Amino acid sequence: MIVTQGQSLSKQLIDDELRQKTTEDQLDMLIRLRSAFHQQHQALLENDTDDFDSELRTLDKLLKTDGYVK
Repeated sequence: MIVTQGQSLSKQLIDDELRQKTTEDQLDMLIRLRSAFHQQHQALLENDTDDFDSELRTLDKLLKTDGYVK
């Protein structure tokens, strides 16, 4: 929605410098937004990895408890 609004505003602006600044501001915000999503995605992947490792350790302990040795 914000991209659509920005594009609509840019099309209506007569001043080329103001139009350019508006476009640059939009691009900057999209880059920052992409970075934030990437960081959040990495954090979620790390959590998934930690959960998976924990489940593997639990399974290993169960196997050892049942007499299966590594």
